[in-house]
Amino acid sequence: MTLQEAMVRAVLFLTLFLCVSCRSDQPGKDSTQAATLTVDSIPVLVIAGTASDGDIVFETASGATRLSDGTVVIGDGLGQAVRFVDNEGRLVNSVGREGGGPGEFEHIEWLGQCGVDSVYVWDSRLARMTVVGATGDVQRTYRLPVDPSSAPAWLVSCSRQGTLVFIETPQHTSSAWDRYGARMFLADAGGVVTREFAEVPAYEGGPLGKVTSIAVTDDILYVGTKDSAFIDAYSIDGNDVAVLSVDVALRPPTMEHFERSVDAIVVGLGLVADREALKQIMLQRPMPEYLPPYASLLADPSGLLWVQLSLAGDAETRLRAIRSDGQVVGDVSLPRYMSVYEIGQDHILGAYDDDGGEPYLVMYRLRRTIPQS
Repeated sequence: MTLQEAMVRAVLFLTLFLCVSCRSDQPGKDSTQAATLTVDSIPVLVIAGTASDGDIVFETASGATRLSDGTVVIGDGLGQAVRFVDNEGRLVNSVGREGGGPGEFEHIEWLGQCGVDSVYVWDSRLARMTVVGATGDVQRTYRLPVDPSSAPAWLVSCSRQGTLVFIETPQHTSSAWDRYGARMFLADAGGVVTREFAEVPAYEGGPLGKVTSIAVTDDILYVGTKDSAFIDAYSIDGNDVAVLSVDVALRPPTMEHFERSVDAIVVGLGLVADREALKQIMLQRPMPEYLPPYASLLADPSGLLWVQLSLAGDAETRLRAIRSDGQVVGDVSLPRYMSVYEIGQDHILGAYDDDGGEPYLVMYRLRRTIPQS
């Protein structure tokens, strides 16, 4: 393939390293209105990629979720397996291996719950969803979308009630090779499409390009294209609900932001002989004038929308919680940058690599204090 084609493929396959999809439980909107949000500065759980005895726990996290019994499930994007880790950080089960057969994976790009304790694993190269139970049993697989003539899904998210949303593989929307759009769909937990949306912007490629993010609760679908500091909200029945403002100041990028973005794209490309040449070409591209206003969207069990304001290259992780009517509930910060994969009722789950390249998955305690009247 040409270097240009390689760059496009890299951005496509990298998306969920840059964008994080959401999970959601029961909506409970009343509980979001007066709560004060705080997060502990010390994680309650730290899972290293390599255990103290030298055994591999996971190679890289492309998604993670916590089950009702405290088990953390990790989608290993390099090991091509689903890892089950107990609440003390010990690997207790591993499901899958590299391959195209039943229970095998070629590229785990997203993992989340689509029903309580029902783990869904999206393999973008096989265009296949695998459903794994809480004990690690592979329950079923299906294509997404079910219609084989359709383009395979690219971004995926699901609520705990089984409302699935996905954006198909992007296509060009202009003469610029790195500007793409795609159709967006709602589906049930079995992948059967229930509604098709008009084409939405998908991404503007290259380092620090604007990549669309999606999040869904049981009644609202959020779409953030990062063209501006706004988020489109749709009711599940297809009617427009609102345009929410994130209200953040645009920031110029630093060289650290730019290099981290280039490194992530090159790593996402995989085993290609001219990786270093591709990296050097990408480093010669001009930096954009401003960073995207936010990195990703998530939804929590109470129905809050969370916006990850920090990008790779920042020293910390900043998150903003917004109600469905656009009112800001509060901001929280984590002491280092990480990709956030899940925000639960009482936890924040995310991953990072240390300076030596060792992957870690960490969980912080999230506290919601409702003032007494």
